[in-house]
Amino acid sequence: MDNHQILELEREKLRVVASGIKEGIIILDPQQKVTLINKAAEELTGYGQSDVLGQHISGFLNLLDESDRPIDSNLYCPLGEIDTEGVFYHQEKLNLVTKTDTIKVINMESRKMREGSKIAVGAILILENVSTENELERMKVDFVSMSVHLLRTPLTILKGFLYNLSQPTTAAKLDEKEKTYLESAVSGAEELGMLVENVLHLSELQQGRFRINVSSVNYEGLVATVTHDFKKAAESKGISLIYIPPLYEIPMIQADFVRIREVLMNLIDNAIKFTDKGKVEVTVSKEEGLIHTIIKDTGAGIPEENIHHLFTKFYRIKDPLEMESGQGLGLYICKKIIDAHNGEIWAESVLGQGSVFHFTLPTI
Repeated sequence: MDNHQILELEREKLRVVASGIKEGIIILDPQQKVTLINKAAEELTGYGQSDVLGQHISGFLNLLDESDRPIDSNLYCPLGEIDTEGVFYHQEKLNLVTKTDTIKVINMESRKMREGSKIAVGAILILENVSTENELERMKVDFVSMSVHLLRTPLTILKGFLYNLSQPTTAAKLDEKEKTYLESAVSGAEELGMLVENVLHLSELQQGRFRINVSSVNYEGLVATVTHDFKKAAESKGISLIYIPPLYEIPMIQADFVRIREVLMNLIDNAIKFTDKGKVEVTVSKEEGLIHTIIKDTGAGIPEENIHHLFTKFYRIKDPLEMESGQGLGLYICKKIIDAHNGEIWAESVLGQGSVFHFTLPTI
């Protein structure tokens, strides 16, 4: 059997294998010309074998990244006889422009075979059509975003009425049981409001619309105000909430006032929620080039194996009674906000002794 016959035999093997694969398969030679395209790839791109065999890949495989920038064919199939093996290129959620100018979303992987050049194989492209999954995901995100916006209005009205009922002149007319009911309603509305904001931020992140609006912020004043706002919640649990101001004057910082306030609210709320006795301390200090905020509690603490998962989306810690706590969004959102400000956030904890959450913000 001569070399030509061996080459044809190996190519036939590849054709047989490719024909039975549900993903689109396109095989290129070292000059980026198409030597094989399976049925799935034909259906995906809209081009048949007669259109593409022997043609350069750039002539029909029009790929765009999420910013609509063209993908160079040299990225997934370098010219020449490069002797390597395995996955050479992998990218998810690329936009594929088909023969009829419709857009399909694909995951793409490029593989090379060791000594593939001997059978004229420069790269094997694997195209996975994820258009349906991507559309369903977009619909889910849009639905969540719309629902959250619709929830905001009745929640704002509810909080307004509860605020009016909580005023001294009105509260004085209530007996102790009614006051307890009112405090529970206020607490529940605040918690629901925080959840709504967290879900809104999550939908913004998933749609790539998460932005920060920077302005000059009196950070020390912000921390003092937020801490004061949680005094009543701490007192209702019989614990102390203490703000320890900085020893040195804190300069104005460039930050998103609303989002940094949400970080403080999330962390202080969590500290109070998971502390049944003792105290919660909020400390602010000025360090070289940054401001360091510390929220320390005397609560149940967090198992060491859970620490590195804390800022993961939807991660929830189970307490000793195996009851999952929270929605697993607050700390994830906190991290995204601090990251967007070029700061850092982390946690330390000793089980049974309490937890300490830190975050830093640059001063310049």
